[in-house]
Amino acid sequence: MIHMIGLSHKTAEIRMREEFLRRAPTTESLVAGRFCDESVRVATCNRHETYFVTSSADADPVRRHFGDCLGELFAACRITSGSEVVRHLYRVASSIESLVVGETQILGQIKSGEEDAEKKRTIGPYLRRLFIEARRVGAAVRTRTSLGEGSVSVASLAARLTGKIFGSLKGRKLILVGAGEMGRIAAEYFAKAGCVISIAAREESATASSLAADLTADIVPLADLDRLMKEADIIVTAASVTEHLLRRSGVSKALEGRGGRPLFLLDIALPRNIDPDVSDLPGAYLYDIDDLESMALEFARRREGEIMKAEQIVDEARAKWPELERDIRLRPVVGLAYERLKALEASGAKNIPDEEARRNYRLRLHRLFHFTRNALTDADDIDLPFRIAGFERLFRTRDS
Repeated sequence: MIHMIGLSHKTAEIRMREEFLRRAPTTESLVAGRFCDESVRVATCNRHETYFVTSSADADPVRRHFGDCLGELFAACRITSGSEVVRHLYRVASSIESLVVGETQILGQIKSGEEDAEKKRTIGPYLRRLFIEARRVGAAVRTRTSLGEGSVSVASLAARLTGKIFGSLKGRKLILVGAGEMGRIAAEYFAKAGCVISIAAREESATASSLAADLTADIVPLADLDRLMKEADIIVTAASVTEHLLRRSGVSKALEGRGGRPLFLLDIALPRNIDPDVSDLPGAYLYDIDDLESMALEFARRREGEIMKAEQIVDEARAKWPELERDIRLRPVVGLAYERLKALEASGAKNIPDEEARRNYRLRLHRLFHFTRNALTDADDIDLPFRIAGFERLFRTRDS
């Protein structure tokens, strides 16, 4: 059975999501420890969820393991099983569950989770098929609704918030820390608004160089960030690191001698790149992902009609999952039986000298195979395990 354990912006504040990242068991430890058969982690700035498959409906061993690792944090986790997991992942892929409904990055993040599980060899037939179907549902929502119109994202909301505070952004000096996908999206919005952008990097990378060329931006050493902050109006951080890149002491020094000119800091990374204590400094205005939630809710209210259309697509797809799941379950059983059939056909036919008799022998074998295979596909959920057992005994693909 398929299960999910995780946290999102809907169930836990940002500090709890950061803690989950640090303490939750990895997909490798879950599979290697035989807590489950398959496992995939979906990690975004707003959610961290582990999907896993157990051979029985009992997920208690995995839950206990998560509880041991997470301690009191486990109480905030959402735990679902069966068809509710399918519905949830389809909603996630459709961006209905996103902080910014309609955001376009989620399909890539889901794909990254799959690819990571493939590298670590923790994904198998159930989760592979489920994630493929989830991406198909997400793509269908993109094409059949206008939910994603306007290239909405956490980064775009951050840029809009900054524009509301400053009024005009033209000529404002912005330093970007983190030139990945989220940083690029934010920088593109700010560049269109007229900001003068510098990209802070530990060392010149292809990613930073490409973004700098696209935006006609400078690349500056990350080590000089404390000094460069003195001249900046806006700092945007979106780096994939575990430590704080901007600390209270550094920001405090940067604020000295600015003549009361405010410093606007946007931290759209998870884990956060900026020490939360910076918000206590006079003249520093720090916003993180959770601070954008009110804007995101207003955006969602304006798209309620498109959300309803997306919900219908999700429900239609979920209704088809039991048939797909049955196919996943039966495929290896039928495959082994078919291999056995071909072996019986080869060994039996060579002892029959007459060509027509050999054809009749093969025909009878294949009729038997198709008749018994159809008995599997026609079975209900209660009868299916018994019919599988009989099918395997018939074709001698299991011992008893």
